Amino acid sequence: MYTYDIQYVDFRTDQLKEMGQVDAAGAVQAFRSFPFKEQLEKAKGLSEPTFLTISFRSHHDGAILALWSLEPNIYEIYMENNAEKVTVDTKGEELVVEAINSFFSGSRSDLYKRLSSSPGAVTKRGLVNRLKSLFS
Repeated sequence: MYTYDIQYVDFRTDQLKEMGQVDAAGAVQAFRSFPFKEQLEKAKGLSEPTFLTISFRSHHDGAILALWSLEPNIYEIYMENNAEKVTVDTKGEELVVEAINSFFSGSRSDLYKRLSSSPGAVTKRGLVNRLKSLFS
């Protein structure tokens, strides 16, 4: 089961709106209909805006895919899977839609590799995974 939640710029940092269950097609639609442009405009009038975020969660394994934007048509993709984390910036929707589809198809290890090899990607690997890579 997958669920998603959203956070608008005028929310407290610990405040989310739970949106319920979602599948891959619904997740892509939720991303495309998310009011990024309007919320970014609203953020300009706030003294301390919160990150505008849409997050997807797999309840089977706890994996998370989160997307946020600080500028129109520029997104940050964050993925957390098996104590590995990666964040990468991208312009446009292409990589975001690809990441959503891969996340929901269950090929999260491949998605992590693709995202972490992107230019400018920031990664953090858990101790067990770092040790495995050293000794393999």
